[in-house]
Amino acid sequence: MDAFDVYQNGLMNSNRLKFINYGELRWLNPYLAEKQEDIRNNLAAACGSSMKWSFNQTKPWINRISKGCKLCGKGEWSCLFITGICNGNCFYCPTSQDADHLPTTQQITFTNPADYASYINHFGFKGVSFSGGEPFLAFNKVVAFLTELRKSCSPDLYIWMYTNGLLATREKFEILAALGMNEVRFDIGATKYSLNYIKEAKGIIPNITIEIPAIPEELELLKNLLPEMIDAGVTNLNLHQMRLTSHNAIKLMPHDYTYLGLEHSVVWESELTAFELMKHASVNKLDIGINYCAFQFKNRHQKAGFRNRVAHALICDLATITANGYVRNMFVIPATLLADWNEKLAELSFQKACEIMKRVTLVELLSGMYHDSSILFWYQGIDVKDADSRNDMTISDKNYQIEIALASELIVIEPDDQTELVQLFSSVGAIVPLSESLFSIWQKEFIEKGFRPL
Repeated sequence: MDAFDVYQNGLMNSNRLKFINYGELRWLNPYLAEKQEDIRNNLAAACGSSMKWSFNQTKPWINRISKGCKLCGKGEWSCLFITGICNGNCFYCPTSQDADHLPTTQQITFTNPADYASYINHFGFKGVSFSGGEPFLAFNKVVAFLTELRKSCSPDLYIWMYTNGLLATREKFEILAALGMNEVRFDIGATKYSLNYIKEAKGIIPNITIEIPAIPEELELLKNLLPEMIDAGVTNLNLHQMRLTSHNAIKLMPHDYTYLGLEHSVVWESELTAFELMKHASVNKLDIGINYCAFQFKNRHQKAGFRNRVAHALICDLATITANGYVRNMFVIPATLLADWNEKLAELSFQKACEIMKRVTLVELLSGMYHDSSILFWYQGIDVKDADSRNDMTISDKNYQIEIALASELIVIEPDDQTELVQLFSSVGAIVPLSESLFSIWQKEFIEKGFRPL
């Protein structure tokens, strides 16, 4: 069994163990996988040339895609969770959303809107969204942060808000529009698919989007609702893949879904529903943009984008940052460390490794300069947090702590594997390695392409 199969089997087993106490769940098995893939691929083919694929073939869409979605996939977007409380009760929600908190992004809290605007400028984000919870429950905070962003950031900053619409009024949308809100995204699943709340924003907010999970039971309802969405001023429909979590498992169980074990558990029928809707809109030439926000897109591109943005902003010019957003360090292992290297290297600090081992550049590696040497790969991840035990960085008046830590076990490539190592980098990750060590390097270097075979 090759390394990728071992990895996927591990994901499947861990997902099943996580939900073993929730009763009998149906997991997609290899006997059904090929048939299910054929169904999805046939739906995609039925869209013809109207279907486009973005972000390493993980985001399919038709007609158009929101500017905010493009920024999201590039890691150029910051999502500010303005509150943790929601007034909806959607069965599919993956989190509890029953506790208020400070405005938060990436576990960094902001009490002062000016500090958040400085954070946006420092890291060069081009888009900001307000989410929750339900932002209209903290409308004054939204207004304060939106006002500061428009005052202190680039006028090209693209700003949008997520809402269920239950507390929306025309007057509130007029306030948001006057302050420069570019887009509002409605979860109509929270309002029993009513479009009345959306109509309050029509003609006021420049871009109106519906963003909902692709719920299998609602397929026919949504097909029939598409023309009404267009009449209500909706330009885009964003369809998320449903997730199974410890919060919503009890609520999802009665729906008899089939689950797929990825880095998190997802509903397979949700994916088919999204492709069905794109096919329906394509065949009937409906003028609405529809994109499928698959978990595989979110898990790869949203995370890699943020890692890259932080790493490029904080790490010195000497470091090499991979496409997947990790700091790569390569060393030639001296002969004195080759014996029992796993024990000796485990005792080394990064600073000590830099002192006693020679760094290797990718150009040198590909040239074959060290083809007869053992090469150590040392990957690091970078995180920014609220200052706690120490203060590493100050932006405006807010202090931050920077965490740099090992992102994987230390990886040693022996001379016999150098040819395959060079091929891995030469192909820019197009060929997935079979060995465990090279597969670990592949995961840290590259963003995986396309949907995985089921």
